[in-house]
Amino acid sequence: VLVVDDEKIEREGIKFLLSREEGEFEISEASNGRQALEILRNEEIDILLTDIKMPHMDGLELAKKAKEKKEELQIVIFSGYNDFSFAQEAIRYGVKEYVLKPVDPDIFSETLEKVRSEIDKNKNRKIRDQKEQDFLILLYLKTLNSASCVQYPHGSTGTVYAGTVLCHLHHRFCLLHEPYGRYQR
Repeated sequence: VLVVDDEKIEREGIKFLLSREEGEFEISEASNGRQALEILRNEEIDILLTDIKMPHMDGLELAKKAKEKKEELQIVIFSGYNDFSFAQEAIRYGVKEYVLKPVDPDIFSETLEKVRSEIDKNKNRKIRDQKEQDFLILLYLKTLNSASCVQYPHGSTGTVYAGTVLCHLHHRFCLLHEPYGRYQR
């Protein structure tokens, strides 16, 4: 978890709320968006908790740049501004939640639960996709092996059959790796 706020007391408050939650968190902190981006480059961060108004780079710009670097990063913005335009822009940048300050502990807990659930879904999807990719590769290799060994009528070796199967497997493999897309059953 990366906690970003230009006010140390606010960072301490968020860290205190995190300490009350189930599980353990590795917590990093930054006092502005520039420092936060540096930490995001060098550390494995799953959750970004950031203030919206900070010097050097505000929370919205940080959210935008952070999502460009790590699409699956879960971002929560904390703000003392009940301004709908801020919330709209935050959503456009992929922010998961927009929480008003002062932060209510119950709302913080609910928000963190949503974010953790999303992280679990992403990890499970990655595992499922990897298993599916492994299966397709094995099927591809078996098809190559069996097509080269099978004798077909008129002396052919099954090249047309193997080519058709490989074309189908290649299409499914590409669907798994399509940018921003997900393989649908």
